[in-house]
This record gives sequence, C-alpha cells and structure tokens, in this order.
Amino acid sequence: LADALVSGFAPLFGISAPLQAELVDYFGLCDSFPFDLMVARSLQAEAPSSLLLIAPQVLRLLEADSAGTLRIVNTGVRVFQRSPSKGVPCQYRACYAALPFLLPRMSKQRARLPRPVLRELLAAGELPPEGWAAADGAAGGALAACAPGSIVLECGGADGPSHAVTAFKAPSGTIKPMVSKPECGLLLRELGVSAGD
Repeated sequence: LADALVSGFAPLFGISAPLQAELVDYFGLCDSFPFDLMVARSLQAEAPSSLLLIAPQVLRLLEADSAGTLRIVNTGVRVFQRSPSKGVPCQYRACYAALPFLLPRMSKQRARLPRPVLRELLAAGELPPEGWAAADGAAGGALAACAPGSIVLECGGADGPSHAVTAFKAPSGTIKPMVSKPECGLLLRELGVSAGD
C-alpha cells in the first residue's frame, strides 16, 4: 500500500497499484475511477479487508495533518469488501450500499434479470444455474459471461423502477444474494412480494 495518510487511532492507507489493477480488470471499472479517494484501514499490504471512498474535503484534511494529530474513528463509504473464496479470480466483493456510486463506473460482473427471476433469487436465497440459464437469452448470456465471485444483478428500468442487488456467483454457477435480511425484505416488497407470500 501507499504511505499512510494519517497516523494515530486508525491509520488510513492509499490503495496499491496492483490491487487497483485487479479491481479494474475484474469489475471493468472506468478509467476515471477515483482511486485517489479510496483508502483502506489495514496494514495488510496486499489484501486490506475494506476499501473505503472518502470525500475530497476529508482527504485534504488528512493530507494537511502531517503531524498525525487527528484520530479518525470512522470515515467513508465501504465500496469493496474482501471476501476470500476458492475458485474465484478476485477476492473482493462490491458492497450493496455503494451500488449507486459503482454502477455508472462498472462495465463487467453485472447482468440484467427479468423481475420474476430476481424475485425468485431473493425469496429462495439462491438460484442454481438451471434457474437462471433458461430465464431468457440475454440474461442467461450475461450471467454466463460473469466470472465466479462478486456480481451485480439488475432489473427494471424503462417501464418502472430499477433495482440492483449484489450477489455471489459460485464456481458451480449457483447465485446467492449478498444483502442483509432487512435489505432483502425491502427489495422483495419493492418487487411486489408481500411478507405473507
């Protein structure tokens, strides 16, 4: 990792060039992705646990604190979380809360699903390959093109509200949503599934 931006309570570090390249390659991040605003709270040089996005104003404040007198308790939005898994080329997953920031800057590891298929995934908690492969040609092809690991599934758009959810695609092809139970319940209600269904 790059030099610490601030010392003290919990140092913040810049993201290393090799890790940046790995994320760009795996998620298809755009050339203008603001890695200069990304920090990690970890001394693990090659594999920090969380990658955070901070505001430019916060970055300037940290850079101005050359004496390290600031003690940062909490800052930033978690964009990527390390989630080691066997058979997966990238050990980081996209975080659900960061999707509004990530989606306009991400061209890989995403697929658009029909609403019924996304509802089925969220309701059942997983979807085997046969559950999505026959969904329709475009959705099946997009999911097949996604490498194992972190993916983003989307539905809706032109004729109604759009929805996006983070998920994990196992090497076997099985897909599991990567959202909390409350987030899953909210998404299901927005997709037209009541609590009693």
